[in-house]
Amino acid sequence: MKQIKLILTMLVVAVLLPTGVLAQTKTITSTFNGMEGPYQMEVGPKYVGYLNSAEGNTWFFSCERREPVKKTVNGKFAMSLSGDPIRMKSQFEMIGYVKRITVRAGGNVSKIKAGISITKDEWEFSSIDLGTLTATTTDVKDYEIVVDESIAKDAFVYADEKYFEEGFHYGDYIGTISVEITPKSTNGATIIESVTVELAPNLPGDDMSGTCGENLTWSVSKVSPQILFISGTGKMDDYSGSAPWTGFTGISKVVIDEGVTSVGSLAFLGLDKLSSAKLPSTLELISGMAFYRCPITSIDLPEGLQKVDYDAFCSTKLESVTLPSTVKSLGTRAFSQCPLKSIVVKEGNEVFESPDNCNAIITKDSKRLVQGCDNTVIPDGVRYIDYMAFYRCSGLTSITIPGTLEVIETLGLGGCSGLKTLVIPDNVTTLKSSAIADCTGLETLTIGSGVTSIGNNAFNGCSGLLNVYCHAENVPTTGSSAFNNSNVANATLHVPAGSISAYQAAAPWNQFKAIVGISEETNGV
Repeated sequence: MKQIKLILTMLVVAVLLPTGVLAQTKTITSTFNGMEGPYQMEVGPKYVGYLNSAEGNTWFFSCERREPVKKTVNGKFAMSLSGDPIRMKSQFEMIGYVKRITVRAGGNVSKIKAGISITKDEWEFSSIDLGTLTATTTDVKDYEIVVDESIAKDAFVYADEKYFEEGFHYGDYIGTISVEITPKSTNGATIIESVTVELAPNLPGDDMSGTCGENLTWSVSKVSPQILFISGTGKMDDYSGSAPWTGFTGISKVVIDEGVTSVGSLAFLGLDKLSSAKLPSTLELISGMAFYRCPITSIDLPEGLQKVDYDAFCSTKLESVTLPSTVKSLGTRAFSQCPLKSIVVKEGNEVFESPDNCNAIITKDSKRLVQGCDNTVIPDGVRYIDYMAFYRCSGLTSITIPGTLEVIETLGLGGCSGLKTLVIPDNVTTLKSSAIADCTGLETLTIGSGVTSIGNNAFNGCSGLLNVYCHAENVPTTGSSAFNNSNVANATLHVPAGSISAYQAAAPWNQFKAIVGISEETNGV
């Protein structure tokens, strides 16, 4: 028979530890209502099969003797044994310590034993007994094995330290919970109704938990990869410096429970291994710089979220954003400097939109494009490219600006190093400071006839410029540093033929290698 892998995901509850700090535990209950098998193994006289639970969980069972394991007609799981133990095993994704195992059983039972082993690819590396209880009655009852803290610690820390030393990744290892039921005699049914496993991220007394709001607590799992759990109700504290968990640099995931309504400012700053986050449906606010520079690749923003504040996800590794219909406020740079390739605003949002799958966030009232990405197609009607809307979208290789656009704000197209050609249409009147700065791959730039104002450093760092076509007959009001570090000493400026002398007399336009008239044939393209 082929070897079997079973991985179960644990549900979340909370218990009060002796230290007085509310620390999160995880439990899973398997209530047995059916089974598959038994059947004989390919090698040896064992009978094996599966126990199926009402919760959808599955346990593997085996019996040493040839006599089959049976199920009673009323749906209770029962075994007619020949005096040999029935062994049950199920594998768990471990995040901490086993606190308690509860077996609800009765009938032909003399003792109940629980254990845990650390396995990899079905190979067992370590096995530790968690406790044994003696049955005192034939009635079906709960047998609760409370695990000694030192045993629990040995089971997990040993696996964590030993296998890391040998160069293995902890995620490759699975914790296997086992339960062994020994009957009193060779006659009579042994009834097993359920098994409940409870785990905790930390042992009582560990300095890995605390409060983070009036009614919120936090805890960090001890074994790697570390998980930060936040639970309770209400708002999370805002931080002006380091959050209390910042020192746990191994945190790779944060799980925020239902009931939490905000993520505090600077909450996860400095967690440079934080790659995923689970947010609750009760969340209303993600405060400023909450996930700043965290290497998160994706995030599921829940419906009900009202506000994403400034720099909330700035400089993360997000590749896609779906803005819920409930978001009414978006702070500056909320998703700036991310490798975004997809942006969606859900229908029904009263403030923002992303019409025609344009891959951008646009305000409905003022028609400001507040966030773009590598695949944005700017729709007609947009009037402003907002502050840092495309900042450092290095994968943006081309962009068509509609004739409705009026202003490119500061750094609106800054840092788009993949752009080679850019045409600014005639309706645009203003290019703010650093509007198109650091577009290092830009070779050909066309400035429409309507531009009247160009700010300082507007094209700073456009080191690849070869040709600039400016159709404005009157020289725009231009900051003296507009073309700093922009290779203009080796570039040619093309202007209306009747305006050549005016541009030759005006700084910084007179810095170009040559100023020539725009020919009718090229027309500036």
